[in-house]
Amino acid sequence: MPIMRITMPQGATPEQKSALFDGLTEAAHTAFAADYEKIRIMLVEVPAGNISIGGVSAFAIDDGRSK
Repeated sequence: MPIMRITMPQGATPEQKSALFDGLTEAAHTAFAADYEKIRIMLVEVPAGNISIGGVSAFAIDDGRSK
């Protein structure tokens, strides 16, 4: 049974999350020939202030600031 854990910034709409789940489920089904009902996806949403890219806070990147 494929288990996927996706970590992403908070803010996606329910429709975006649904599209993500649909796409990942289909990809796992195709790649592993897994039964749909056995595919698990855990979505972990993280506040942007807890994410860093290249040592720069995601808040700073959103504000146009860099290191």
